Amino acid sequence: MPRIRAANGVSPVIATILLVAITVVLAAVLYVTTSQMTSNTEVTPYVSMIIAGQNSTAVQVTVAQVSQQSLSLGKFQGIVLADGLVDEASRMRPLAGGTTAGNLTFQSLDGVLNGGDRLTVRVSGTGHTYILSINFLGTGAESGKITFDT
Repeated sequence: MPRIRAANGVSPVIATILLVAITVVLAAVLYVTTSQMTSNTEVTPYVSMIIAGQNSTAVQVTVAQVSQQSLSLGKFQGIVLADGLVDEASRMRPLAGGTTAGNLTFQSLDGVLNGGDRLTVRVSGTGHTYILSINFLGTGAESGKITFDT
């Protein structure tokens, strides 16, 4: 009677090495995936503003509060929209204290965006709607805006 040979599988040593190698590869893939998802994540701060004064030629806006402290002015830009259109001449990127760009003037005493900083928007005539927007350059998102009519 012929002898039937039993089919042998992979040796236990080789199986252990394969399991360890697969575990290491999966751990490396998981690490790379999670590190890419969490890198460069900045939270857009919230900036609240109030109208401090308004006349026929200008609107004075005061920053009331910023949700994150000690953020450099260089991390923000100011944009003025008049009747829904961006006033490119008034785009201030980045914000800089004591600077005027087009119809927008910004004043800050300490180089950090915080409560008490002042923005002035020069306006023309009546019957117009203006939006003053402060954007966070770290995320490109809007941090705050205020709308006013003349």
